[in-house]
Amino acid sequence: MKSSVQQLKARGFINDNDVAVHVTDTKAELLQLLSSSDPSERSVATRLLPLSPTTTYELLQRLKREKALYTRLEICQKLASGSIETARLLVNELGHVGTNQHRKPTKKPVQKKSYPLPRDLIARTLGTMDPAILPVLLESLNTCENACLSELIDAIGALVFTNPALANDVAYARLKVLWQQYEDHALIQWKLIICFSAFPQSEPFLEALMENQHPCKEELACSLWRLRTRAKK
Repeated sequence: MKSSVQQLKARGFINDNDVAVHVTDTKAELLQLLSSSDPSERSVATRLLPLSPTTTYELLQRLKREKALYTRLEICQKLASGSIETARLLVNELGHVGTNQHRKPTKKPVQKKSYPLPRDLIARTLGTMDPAILPVLLESLNTCENACLSELIDAIGALVFTNPALANDVAYARLKVLWQQYEDHALIQWKLIICFSAFPQSEPFLEALMENQHPCKEELACSLWRLRTRAKK
């Protein structure tokens, strides 16, 4: 059944007319609107607010408690339009927004030709940002705690998969080092196997893991299938 206009607005959906009403609002007024009880007004505020360290912080705080679907999407899209400095701020929130993150490897891999959509909202957002943020993500591999590291790996995989030119030997080598550092960590190794599906040079390594009966054999098979499917295009 198709949702009514009222139902859509209750989820934070907006159109150009909604935005036009507030297009002359000041930054202070928009920040106040971001706390409105009306989800559609929060979406309008999100779309019109200019990104800065202050507004990025406010948007992240809003995202942590936001329940309206379209408002969450507006916030993520706004943050995804940010700069390298925005990405640095986002990395600090990996694993801290929502409760949908993976805690252990899943039994059944995602059978998709495209990269599996990160479940962490911040990882998903980082994965759609400008390719120029990749060095920030790679640097952060050295500082992230385990709780956010698995989400950071997702962000790197998603970003590289959608920007194949990023799949260079330097980035791949850094991930291989991480593999060795976390050889006894099931979740991190599982996430890396998925991430490697964005790097064509990983195919021999994944094949060797299959031959050695790595516990994540189904995910390995899926990553190899994803790699080979892309190579045929």
